Amino acid sequence: MQTISKTLKIFLTALILSNIVLMACVVYFFLNNKHSLSAERIDIKDRSGNNRVVIANTDNIPQPISKGKTYKRAYAPAGLIFYDKNGDERGGLAITD
Repeated sequence: MQTISKTLKIFLTALILSNIVLMACVVYFFLNNKHSLSAERIDIKDRSGNNRVVIANTDNIPQPISKGKTYKRAYAPAGLIFYDKNGDERGGLAITD
């Protein structure tokens, strides 16, 4: 049977204690964080710069794109829009007032 050296025991104890302290700090931060992120539009783009996902309010919702052609939207919803690799709208989730 192998024995663990005293140095290794001290190291492992310190590692466990530091993890406990770190986790306590993370929990405290998440439970007491009152900050929020506000935006009128969020674009998630691929490496080539094409939109892949857009989250927008009614004032900033993009016009639909199909086969590279932009069309006029019948109404301006707020929502989440998905795009394919060519930049064409593929679907989404939207709501209107």
